[in-house]
Formats: sequence, structure tokens, C-alpha cells
Amino acid sequence: MDRAEEMRKTAQWKSHYKNRKETIEKVFAENKEYHNLRYTRVRGLEKINSRRR
Repeated sequence: MDRAEEMRKTAQWKSHYKNRKETIEKVFAENKEYHNLRYTRVRGLEKINSRRR
């Protein structure tokens, strides 16, 4: 785990993460918005899990 923390703080990783934020995360956000997955119509884990089936 320490090695992962060290890598995360390098300039190369920061550059890579910035690109990911602008490309991949944007695609997920758009898909959630287009397919009405941003909000649920019910509240509570039990109700959400019961609607999946």
C-alpha cells in the first residue's frame, strides 16, 4: 500500500489522473444523466434493493 501512495504523489500520476477526470469520469456522468440514474425514486437500501429484482 505504501508503494501505491508513493506513486499517487508523482507528477506522472497526477497528469494521468487529470486526463482520466476529463475523459472517463465525464462519460460516466453523462450516462447517469441520460439514463436517469442520477436519482432514485425511493429512499432506503431495502426499497432500492427490492426494485432491482
